[in-house]
Amino acid sequence: MRSPPCAIERFPNDFVGQRGQGTFWPCDENRAFPNEFDTGRGRLNLDAPIALGDLHLVVPAQAKALANPLGNHQTSCDIDGCSHGRKFTIARSIGVSCAGCRDDPLAYRTIVRKWLRERAVRVMGVDPGLTRCGLSLIESGRGRQLTALDVDVVRTPSDAALAQRLLAISDAVEHWLDTHHPEVVAIERVFSQLNVTTVMGTAQAGGVIALAAAKRGVDVHFHTPSEVKAAVTGNGSADKAQVTAMVTKILALQAKPTPADAADALALAICHCWRAPTIARMAEATSRAEARAAQQRHAYLAKLKAAR
Repeated sequence: MRSPPCAIERFPNDFVGQRGQGTFWPCDENRAFPNEFDTGRGRLNLDAPIALGDLHLVVPAQAKALANPLGNHQTSCDIDGCSHGRKFTIARSIGVSCAGCRDDPLAYRTIVRKWLRERAVRVMGVDPGLTRCGLSLIESGRGRQLTALDVDVVRTPSDAALAQRLLAISDAVEHWLDTHHPEVVAIERVFSQLNVTTVMGTAQAGGVIALAAAKRGVDVHFHTPSEVKAAVTGNGSADKAQVTAMVTKILALQAKPTPADAADALALAICHCWRAPTIARMAEATSRAEARAAQQRHAYLAKLKAAR
């Protein structure tokens, strides 16, 4: 395989038009956003890997979830103040910048970061339980815009063996993961309850769900009931009726989701969508602090060694 014509810094999933045998080469003049293809340069097949010279970039299945309306349409550069007047044919409305604006590194990096912040993300919310396990799927858009895509409750008979009940939940969750391709799974964290049997069953169901997601490389986050209630209603001690009412209002549902497990699963997904930026910033700050502390320890040990 030939080497890429130029070695450049590439943003996630960058690719350009087709140049021979379905190979997409990186190039400074023709960088593109995910799912973008230029008129006359071929079309990206989201179901197939993209060869980038000696590298191999596989577009994740979640890219399909970024679709707004299906079908191609014309659009222009998204960078403010663009005067190049170039039109693009794209399959999905995500973000586009023309070659002229991409010559300006600051403008290009700004629009890419904006896309990464505002791109649609699918979150699967799970209210774990052995008797009833609530499953929901929400897509977060720009700002705090949320769209409910699916919701269901998995039921298992109370007289069935524990292993069979967990297997039924696992099969249902795996079907959801393989069908909807969420990028994140949000699960309720159970830390204390008066009924030990109930909390054990809930924890076991949550573990099965987390395992199924982890096996597919999907991020898993846990949220306590008080965190979910505070995010959705503003009150960490809100009752189920208040949570259901706010979920119905936030997602603009025509009817209240029933049973309560369905509303709880939707609330978990909403909570993560709204808390995810804060969680990411805290994780980044923690990582930087740990790296700085490790560097300081290394420097201190080196200084002690030199002093000997």
